[in-house]
Amino acid sequence: MIITPVLGQDKPADTMQIVLEKVRADKKLLVAANMQLTETEAKAFWPVYEQYQNELFILRSRSAKLINDYTEAFKRHK
Repeated sequence: MIITPVLGQDKPADTMQIVLEKVRADKKLLVAANMQLTETEAKAFWPVYEQYQNELFILRSRSAKLINDYTEAFKRHK
């Protein structure tokens, strides 16, 4: 895959979203290559995998927000 330079008008949040989507896609390809599922297994596995990854993303986002909130509160009370 070719990665093109980020243009100056891109917003950092947009760039981060692109990076996150790329990481998720690469991870899925890695899992697929190593699982070697049959078609029947894949039909059962991938919806569960996607749900798990989505829930994991939400938990990680909440954890990151808690850490950031704690850091900001600590700075204010220092």
